[in-house]
Amino acid sequence: MQKTRTPLEDLAEILGGDFTDLRPLGEEGGMSRLFRAHKTSLDVDVVIKRMRVDPRRPADVQREARVMTALRHQFLPRIFDLKMGGDGYCYTVMEYIPGETLRQYVTRRGALNQKQTVFWLRQLCQAVVYMHGQNPPVIHSDIKPENIMITTSGDICLIDFNASLELRDESAEAVAATAGYAAPEQYDVPLDRFGDPRLLTPEQLPVYEMACRAQGMGRVTVRTDLYAVGAVAYFMLTGYNPAPWNQDRISLERYDITLGDPLRQVIERCMELRPAARFSSGKEVLRALDGLAKMDRRYRSWRRSCRIAALTIGAGLILSAFTMLWGWMLLGEETGSAYNDLIRRAQELGDQMDYAGQEELLLQAVALDRQRPEAYVNLGGLLYRLGDYQQAIDLLSEMDPDRTGALRDTEAAQAQGQLQYILASCYYQQEEYEEALEAYRLAAYFCPEEASYQRDLAVCCARLGYMEDAKEIIAELEGMQTLPGDVELVSGEIAYAAGEYENALEDLSEAARLSEDHTVISRASLQAAQCCRQLGDERIDQEIEILETASRRLDASENGAQLQLLSETWIRRAGMDSALREESYEQALSCLQELMARGQAPFAVRQNTALVLEYLGRFEEAEEVLLQLQEDFPQDYRPPMRLALLYADREGNRTAGERDYTEFETAYRQAVQLYDPSAAPDSEMTRLEELAAQLGLSP
Repeated sequence: MQKTRTPLEDLAEILGGDFTDLRPLGEEGGMSRLFRAHKTSLDVDVVIKRMRVDPRRPADVQREARVMTALRHQFLPRIFDLKMGGDGYCYTVMEYIPGETLRQYVTRRGALNQKQTVFWLRQLCQAVVYMHGQNPPVIHSDIKPENIMITTSGDICLIDFNASLELRDESAEAVAATAGYAAPEQYDVPLDRFGDPRLLTPEQLPVYEMACRAQGMGRVTVRTDLYAVGAVAYFMLTGYNPAPWNQDRISLERYDITLGDPLRQVIERCMELRPAARFSSGKEVLRALDGLAKMDRRYRSWRRSCRIAALTIGAGLILSAFTMLWGWMLLGEETGSAYNDLIRRAQELGDQMDYAGQEELLLQAVALDRQRPEAYVNLGGLLYRLGDYQQAIDLLSEMDPDRTGALRDTEAAQAQGQLQYILASCYYQQEEYEEALEAYRLAAYFCPEEASYQRDLAVCCARLGYMEDAKEIIAELEGMQTLPGDVELVSGEIAYAAGEYENALEDLSEAARLSEDHTVISRASLQAAQCCRQLGDERIDQEIEILETASRRLDASENGAQLQLLSETWIRRAGMDSALREESYEQALSCLQELMARGQAPFAVRQNTALVLEYLGRFEEAEEVLLQLQEDFPQDYRPPMRLALLYADREGNRTAGERDYTEFETAYRQAVQLYDPSAAPDSEMTRLEELAAQLGLSP
C-alpha cells in the first residue's frame, strides 16, 4: 500500500533539496501561508511565504525575483529567491527575522509614545527611501503593522514583498490593498467622480462603496507607500487601525495621547487623500521628522502666547489659492490696524535682536489674519536670518502663485516677489539650486525691475552651469539701475563656475568691497573664500582676511555663515603650523562661542566647538557640549561617536594606572547602534572602530 504524502513533503519537493526542518509558521490566512525552514547552502534560517498567484497580475515573476533579491538594506530582510510552483502558488524565500510583528508588539504593550514612534518611523522611512531610490523604483504597496517586524535588537524590519512593484512608468497597477492602510489610488475610483467620500450622506455611501468594490485595483506611485507610512504611524500612536480612506477617520486629537502638533501634521500630510497633497518623497518625510523637536518648541511657545488651537506653523497654514492671499486689502480698518501694529512691533524687536519676541509677534499676526502676506514674508525672512532654512521653506513653499500674467495689483506682486525671493534664498543656502532657480525666476517675474532679484537669478544660473542665461541677465543688469558690486558678483560666479578661480576671486573680492548691500557682501565673501580654498593652502591668510572683514561689516544676524566658515578655516590653519596651533584654535573657539552665545548654533557649530575644546585639552567643557548635543539629537550617531573619541583622547593623556575606558565603551556602543554604514561611510567612525578593536572591544 502506497504511503500518502504530506503537504510538507509536497512543499519540500517543489522547493528542492536545499531546505531542511520545514515546518508551518503561524496560521494560514487568506491567500497566503508562512513556513520556516533552514537553507543548507547558506546555513541560514529562512521564512517561506506561499502566495496564491493572482491571475489579474501581469508582472513577470522572474523579473520581480531579480529586483527583490537585489535589495540590501539594514531595515529590509534579505530576499533569497522567488519561485513559481506548479501548484498555482509562488514562494518567496526570505531571511528569518527573529522578533514579533508591530501588530503583536502594540497588542502586547499598548500604543507607543511619540519618541518611540518617531524612532521607528524614521527607520521605516529610510527603508522606503532606499526602495524608492532603486532604478526603477520599487513600491512596497502593502506596508502595514503585520509586515513590520520588531527585531530582538529593537529595530524594525519591513517584510513581505509579494505585493511590491517596479515603477517603470509614472505609476504601476496595484495588486493588493489592505483596508485602513491602502491609499485611495490603490482602488480604481477617481476622487473627482464622487468628491471627498467622507462628506457623502448615509444614503450615498453604500453606492460609493459598491463602486469601489466593482472597480478592482488602481494605479500606485511612490506617494502610495507614504500614505501607508502615515497610517502605520497612526496605529503606533493610538493602538487602533485607521479607518479606510473612504470613511470618517477619528482625528489624532481625539485620542488621549501626548502628541506634538508637528508630528500630527506629518502624519496627516502623509494620509492626504490626493497624492499631490502628500509629501513628494520619503526623503521629505525624513526631513520633516528630523525637524520635529525644533517645530515642537516653536509651537509650544506660540501656544502659550496665542492660545489659538487651530493655528499651526507648518505648511498646512499656507493658502492654496493665490487670489485668496490678497484678500487683506478688503479687510476692516480695525483688524488691519492691529495687524500692522504687530508687524511694526515685530520689526522693532528684530532691530533689537530679540528674535524670540519677534517670532511670537509675527505668529500672533498670522493668527489674527491668515490671508495677509506680510507676517508670512517677515517670518520667512526671520527664519532665513536665523539659518533655519528648512523651516522657512516649509512655511513658504506651498504658495501657488498666479503664473498667468493676469496679476494687476502692484503691492500684491511686490509681496509675492519678496516671498519667492526669500524662499529662493533658503533653497540656495541649502544648495538645492534647481528649486532656488524656480523661485528666483518667480521673484523676477513678479518684480522684473528689482535688480537684486535679477542679480541672484543670474548667480543661481551660473551655479547650475547655465552660462548663457547668466550672461544674458548680466546684459540686462547693465541696462538697469544696479548697485555697486552687483555686476561684479555675477561675473565672479560665472568665472567660478568655469573654474577660473583667480578671476573669480578678483571679481568677488571687488564685489564684497564695493557693495553696501549685505546680501552681496555675504555671498561674495563666502564664494571668495571658496576660491581661496580652490587655489590652495597658500591662500589661507587671504581667506581669513576676507571672512573677518565680511563678519565685521555684516550685522550679527547676518554673519553666521562667515563666522562658521572662519572657524573651520582657523581649525585648518592650526593643522598647518604647529607654532601657531594653540593661537589658531583659540581664534576658532572665539568664532564658535560667539555663534553659540546667540542660541541658534546648528549641529556643525556645536560639534566643532566640542572638537576645538578637546584639542585645547578642555575635556570637561567639550563633554558638556557633546552631552547636550546627544540629548537634542538622540538618534544621531555623531554625538556618541565624538564622545567616545573624546574619552579615548582624555584617557590617553593619563598614566596607564589611571586610565578607565568604561565611558568610552558606553559611548562607542551607542554610536555603533545608531550608525548606518550603508548611508555614507564616516572616516571618524572607522577610526573609532579601530580604537575599540585595539582595546579588545567588539561591536
